[in-house]
This record gives sequence, C-alpha cells and structure tokens, in this order.
Amino acid sequence: MITRRVLVVDDNVGVRELAAAMLEDGGYAVLLAADGPEAMDMLERYSDIALLFTDVVMPGVDGFMLADMAKVRWPLLRVLYATGFVEMLNARSKPGVLHGPIIGKPYGPRDLQAEVERVLC
Repeated sequence: MITRRVLVVDDNVGVRELAAAMLEDGGYAVLLAADGPEAMDMLERYSDIALLFTDVVMPGVDGFMLADMAKVRWPLLRVLYATGFVEMLNARSKPGVLHGPIIGKPYGPRDLQAEVERVLC
C-alpha cells in the first residue's frame, strides 16, 4: 500500500494538529503549514503531496487563493477545503473557482478520512 502525503494548512495550531492526528490515524503521511506562504514552500519542497487540505478563512492568503496558486503550479494536486462558515459560503454565490469540496468544521475522524478518500480516488 502506498502512503499518500497530505498537506494540512490552518492558522489555528490546535485545529492543524488535530487534523494531522486524524489523518495519520487513517494511514496518511502529513505535513503541516500555518499559512499560505508556508504551504507554498512545502509544496515546492515535497513533490509527492497528493492533497492540499486547507482552511478557507486565514489571514493574508486565504484557502481559496492558496488553492488557486497551488493549482497553477501543480495542476494534478487535489484540494479539500475546511471551514466553520459553510452556511455563509452556501448563502452566497460560489467564491470563485473551487478546486475541491468543502468540509464543515467541526469534523470527526471518520468524516475527514472518508472525505479525503473521496477526493483522492
């Protein structure tokens, strides 16, 4: 079985570490980034990242902008967004190009692992 690498990006250290633990328990190799610029650096350094799992609402470069920048450089990269504001996003028109689905916060380990599997298949 090939271990797939997931890059978790969230400005909240607790959420970031919890997501990483959930994904590691599911058998994924995990890298962590606190913001968009750090995530882009990680993507540059690790060519085997299969999934960008990013928070939507972050200061500076938000998750949508991060995914846009990453997909320009790595078009095969899969994306999964996370936010605690799903209702607000659904109430508006789409915030631009979505490169993957959005999972609502809070999420549990089974929900996260199942969504990651769907995105990576």
